[in-house]
Amino acid sequence: MSTLVVGSSFDESFRRPSYTTGRLLTAADLIAEQQAEAVVTRHLGRATGQGVVEGLEVQWSRSVPTQVSVLPGIGIGPDGQPIRLTEAVPLALVNPEDVPDPDPAQPPPVFRQCGTGPSGATTSLGAGVYVLTVAPATRASGRTAAGPLPGSSASSCVDQWVVGGVRLAMVLLWGGDQAATGPGAQTRAANLCLSTDGDVATNPQWAGWRGVLGLGVAPDELPLALLGWDGSALTFVDRWSVRRPPVVAECASTFVALVSDTRVVDGRARFLQFQEQLFEMLAEGNTQGLTARDTFPILPPAGILPVNLDQLGAISTEFPSYPTPDGSPAIDIMQFFSQTPPARIRLIDADRVDSVIDDSWLDDLIDLTSVPLPMFELLIACTPAGADDQIPDRSAVGPFVVFRRFAGPEIDLSTQWPGTG
Repeated sequence: MSTLVVGSSFDESFRRPSYTTGRLLTAADLIAEQQAEAVVTRHLGRATGQGVVEGLEVQWSRSVPTQVSVLPGIGIGPDGQPIRLTEAVPLALVNPEDVPDPDPAQPPPVFRQCGTGPSGATTSLGAGVYVLTVAPATRASGRTAAGPLPGSSASSCVDQWVVGGVRLAMVLLWGGDQAATGPGAQTRAANLCLSTDGDVATNPQWAGWRGVLGLGVAPDELPLALLGWDGSALTFVDRWSVRRPPVVAECASTFVALVSDTRVVDGRARFLQFQEQLFEMLAEGNTQGLTARDTFPILPPAGILPVNLDQLGAISTEFPSYPTPDGSPAIDIMQFFSQTPPARIRLIDADRVDSVIDDSWLDDLIDLTSVPLPMFELLIACTPAGADDQIPDRSAVGPFVVFRRFAGPEIDLSTQWPGTG
């Protein structure tokens, strides 16, 4: 088999020095080599896909509501540049007047918005919802002597090293006190980043959170979390609204939204965001009067709700009242869906729960504010007992239920293809 070359293309902007014995190399030649390697690295990064490879977790505590910490990790920026953080970085989000006199040797990292006042004045970080991003950065380190240039006898002192690191920034998603502190601020921010724009099947330009943040986040910045800030303290930290694992960019196609790996990744993120927010509320005991439509007006296609087992009798007569273990966080399932009851309740094998969740990544969201209400069901996971598979084994009933959207019955318009009779 022979190969016939039918065309070629060369990029003059991508050049490496040609090394030849006897050639004089200058700093410009070596810099060109470094730049060429950087271009290759970015191409490899884009082939891998942007996202968090490992780590880069954002941690905070309500006991210290003016600080977050970014843990070590590795990521790939949108432009393909690798991002590597080798140690945890604490970040203080405080007003400048509240910052104590810093140690000149170790100035504290304080987020501030750049102001437009004279002499480069800055303003304090205003209230709002922000995206915490990470990007690669470099700085000079050390000094070394440089010999005189040809034709000169003067020597100089120059930078010795270029040290790689990261920079962390806050990108304003929207501002205002109510945006960060009002009821449902975290849910509204998450829905903005996680909701799809209409029906995916008819929207080939669907871009998920990337469409929301595309105008504010720089090409080298990798989003890590959403932060709610009321001007003096954090109100929430939400990871999965913007955090994603690496995903390879899709080829342009009318039907790309139907087969995109991005949809699967975003579907998982919607599930994880809901579960983390719900369990944080449970851990804080913040479930008084909790209803789905008021707190989570847009639910993921499927999710897991920890419930009191003694409520199962109210859900279905198939169940007796089971005592709930002390200390187990749970919601009032009857109150949670009091405004938006499910269309049906079913029993499923506990072994199928993971497949139910896995099958939901590509499904539409459950918008509890829409009319008519999308059909969804509650699934009670259990293992049948004995020969009667309608009676669940008390010891095998888990303290949770699964909600899941379903399409409803299909309508058969014809039993015979026209013209085939």
